[in-house]
Amino acid sequence: MINRSSLAESKVSPLWTDRDSAMWCLFKAAAFPVRAATIPSCSLLTAARLFPIKDNPLLSGLTLSGGEPFTQAAACANLAREVHALGLTVITYTGYVWEELVSSSQSDWRSLIQETDILVDGPYIKELKNIDLTFRGSSNQRLIDVKQSLAAGKVVEIDM
Repeated sequence: MINRSSLAESKVSPLWTDRDSAMWCLFKAAAFPVRAATIPSCSLLTAARLFPIKDNPLLSGLTLSGGEPFTQAAACANLAREVHALGLTVITYTGYVWEELVSSSQSDWRSLIQETDILVDGPYIKELKNIDLTFRGSSNQRLIDVKQSLAAGKVVEIDM
């Protein structure tokens, strides 16, 4: 079992202090997504306290990317909600395609979709690699405006 003691003996440097169990929860969510997503007592700190992004003029938002954000969708949705409360944007990269995500019955997936501004969907496919694409690696991936897509009931791609 992984816990604070076993991590203290390892070469891993977790982002927590004894005074701050929420940072421990965030570390677990990042390092062990399947277990962390099921921890109901793991309350996330506000994004301003977790990351010094609120007052950083160089940052305009948060990018959620691999592993796979939708394997820890509830935790990612909570973090995205806090980032939105700061007036910042959220971009989510996923190997799933839009149609799979919106047709899923998983409520945590729906929460993450609703807290995402821009979704880059689809797996990276080496044979479709295209270095001319903005924010994507292969031509099967789409840059999706989530709010407009939800309102329209179909994919609305961003042309960049």
